[in-house]
Amino acid sequence: LFGDHASYILVLVAPLYWIWADPRLLLVLQVVFLAIPAVSLYLIGTRRLGSPLAGLAVAAAYLAYPALQWAAIWSFHPETLAAGFLGLAALAADRQRWRPMAIWLGLALLCKEDVGLVVAGLGALLWITGHPRVGRRTLAAGLGWFLLTAFVLIPLTNGRPSPHLELNYGITGSGPTVLLEAVPTLAGNVWENVVHGKGAIYLLLIFAPLLGLPLLDPRWLLPAAPPILLNLAATHGYQQEIRYQYLATAAPFLALGTIAGVRAVARRRV
Repeated sequence: LFGDHASYILVLVAPLYWIWADPRLLLVLQVVFLAIPAVSLYLIGTRRLGSPLAGLAVAAAYLAYPALQWAAIWSFHPETLAAGFLGLAALAADRQRWRPMAIWLGLALLCKEDVGLVVAGLGALLWITGHPRVGRRTLAAGLGWFLLTAFVLIPLTNGRPSPHLELNYGITGSGPTVLLEAVPTLAGNVWENVVHGKGAIYLLLIFAPLLGLPLLDPRWLLPAAPPILLNLAATHGYQQEIRYQYLATAAPFLALGTIAGVRAVARRRV
């Protein structure tokens, strides 16, 4: 199992079957953890927008977000649990409680290898928004975890390189240098999918439900950018659809970007 994805969080989930040995347990966990960020968004939105009603509106928009709804019903995937941990980490970061933030991010990292890139994006966001020391450490931890799991732990468990790099992105081989060499190819895939494939519609389905507000302050898209770009770089089409789990870790940060977009609109008195 761990030769497929670095979903070590399942070690903590498995004992719950002593309480209720039923696959519906996983679906309940999935729904609960996808919903947790709504509480964080309400509290952050209320503080940053100065209105409980505005905070409630953002939380409701997050819960009604089409990609999130699809993630909730598309079987069970451990990265959906990461959404809850990331939402709690965002709330801790907003309150500058760095130790709880680190704990929540650590739990999020256990859900899947590419969550490391989301955490790295959050670190970059913290870095450029006035918390350079914490931001650099968070960025390094997230990127380091991704490289460790994708190129060391999964291949060790599997006996060969991660199958998903080749199956999903056409990257053969293993190691950070292979990934760096593949960057032009991945960028070309993004361009091709946006211009000639499903990419443009995919981006529309990501941002239209939020009225394009996250685009008004692009800094807040840094944590959401890795999963979106990875989906656009995929060599097959199903990652460029919202009816799977591939935007579960991006959704909380897209909603945070919506808060930043509302603030940008308010400053311009539109």
